[in-house]
Order: sequence, then structure tokens, then C-alpha cells
Amino acid sequence: MKLLRLNGKGDVEVCEEAWPIIGRGEVLIKVRASSLDHHDVEGIVQLLDGETSPTIGVGFSGIVQQVGELCVRSDIVDGCEVVGFLGLLDACGSLAGNVVVPETNLVLKPKDVSFIAAAAVVPGAIYTYYSMQRHLNIRAGDTVLIMDGASGIGHVAIQLASRWGARVATTAATMTDLLYLQSSAAKHCEIVDLSDTVTSLPYFVEEFTGGLGFDYIMDTIAYKGTARGGGNDNSDGIAHLLAVINALSCGGSWVSSSDSLLLSRKHQRTMFAKSASVNYTNIVSIVSSGKHTNTILHAVADALKLMEEGALNVSIGSEITLEKAAHILNKDTPNTCTGSTVVVYDTNEGQ
Repeated sequence: MKLLRLNGKGDVEVCEEAWPIIGRGEVLIKVRASSLDHHDVEGIVQLLDGETSPTIGVGFSGIVQQVGELCVRSDIVDGCEVVGFLGLLDACGSLAGNVVVPETNLVLKPKDVSFIAAAAVVPGAIYTYYSMQRHLNIRAGDTVLIMDGASGIGHVAIQLASRWGARVATTAATMTDLLYLQSSAAKHCEIVDLSDTVTSLPYFVEEFTGGLGFDYIMDTIAYKGTARGGGNDNSDGIAHLLAVINALSCGGSWVSSSDSLLLSRKHQRTMFAKSASVNYTNIVSIVSSGKHTNTILHAVADALKLMEEGALNVSIGSEITLEKAAHILNKDTPNTCTGSTVVVYDTNEGQ
């Protein structure tokens, strides 16, 4: 079967390997779709520091092929459709034709939710629930700024934060992002256009919050270049950092996925003056710890239920092959699409 593996140099490779061996308490899944997110690789690189990793990827959907010994769940049987997640310590990652998964990492896929949509929602559900419920404890009436709302994670976060009663705003880094958000998210949030310059953000913050600043900021942007490619010089870097810090309220909280915020002394003094805080969310470490398995299961199951009810939707920007996924993750091919990127497997192949 084909799979993606991260080598010791930090490059993603397409490999051909034998099917994984199922162990006790594990389930063999034929993968139908896998979520693709820059956090999958960056999070692993940060944790491994040059060591070779197993296959990569977190979220997937597929069909149960075999249930291993000592599995106790009666709802997981051969042929059932499931959604799951994998961490760094698991034998497999989701970017593979077949995976073995602990039964504790699976939820049943609703019949009315497609394999592609189910896989796409996993990273957004994990990131949003962990960030907003654990770090931020968002309540009705809070003001929330979600950076890069046109990303797959951002689009899910906008809808969930709005559902939880927050007043939500999001940023658009390009004109393409702006048009996408206006058509898909305008009923859930206000949109600030940063396609020309980040200097427009302070005026937006003043108007939206009455000069108080945002209670919470959720940031999924990669600071060494935008996660989805394209954009402009102001979508990351020092100008972006200062704009985010200035947008925080007194006592506000900021959740970031970047491992290199590069906060200067001036930045730190501004944060201190506001009694503001910054927290970090690394999806790979959250999933890999084992400590948060029940929280993640709840997040994914809740998101799938909302999708089944029509209360949450994902926008699929691109359906790609494993080979193209490797090019994107290696940044040989920029991922310029809005919405979620999903790897889809040919069901006619043996994989």
C-alpha cells in the first residue's frame, strides 16, 4: 500500500509498504479519505527534532476491515463506516491507504455525512474544541477573532464559536479568501480584509469591540509563510504579530499554532501591560498524549452530529492524491485553495 512518511531530513516521501499488522485492541481500517493540514508535518517536526517518524497525518475516515483481539466495543464491526484520529505514538498515520487504529480513537460516521467531509472536519474539531474550550473557555457574548478564517480549521472554528454564542470576527489575507468568506461564513461572523495591509485591523478592532479589544484570538497561521500559500508580506511576520497583540483586550488570551512567534521585548511588554496571555496548540501532541483522548472523541463526535443535523458544514477546497499531498507538504507545490484539503484514495486499488 502507499503511504506518506517523514524522513530524518524533514521531507515527506511517498512509500510503498506492506499492510500494517493489527494488534490487540486495534482495528484495521481501509482509508477512504484523510485530512491534510500543515500542522500534521510541522507538529511532528517540532516533536521529533530530526528523527524519522512513522507515517504522518491525524484525521481520516474509512471502512472497518478487521477487528482485533481484545476489542470490547460492540458498535465497531467489520464493514462499518468510521472516523478516527492517529497520533505520533500510533503505528500508523492517517495519510496511508490502510491503517491500524486503537478502538478508542474511533467514532461511527453518520450515514448522511460523506467520507470526504467527515475526514475534513477532524482537525478543525480537535483544534477548535481544545483551543476554545480548554484554553479559552469561551462563553456567550465573548468577542473572538479567528485569524485566517478561509482555512479548513478556521472555517470550522468560525461556525462553532458562533454556535457557542460568541461574537466572531475573522481575517481574510487575500481577495480570494475574502470572496470565499463572504459567500460561506458571512452569517456567522464579521470579516476584516487584510489583503492590502494589516493597518486596517486596528480600525476594525475599534469598531467591533468598542475599543476594548478582543477577549480571545485564535491563530492558525504559519509564521514562516502562510499555510495555504499566496497572500502578501503582511500576512505574517512582525507586522502580523504586533497587529494581533494590539487587538487583544486587557486580560485577553491568544492561542497560536506557531512554534516561533519571535516575541520581541516590546511585544512582551505590551502583553504584560495588558495582562494578556498566549497559549499554544499543537494538534499532533494533543492527539499523541493519550491524556485527551476522551476530549478529542467528544469533539469529533459532536462535530459529526452537527454536520448530520446541517448545523455545521465543511468546505472542500481540493481533493488530491497522496503524491500531490507530498508535494504540498514539502512546499514544492503551494496549497492556495480555500477551505479544507482532503486526500482521497482510489477504492478500486488494493492500496
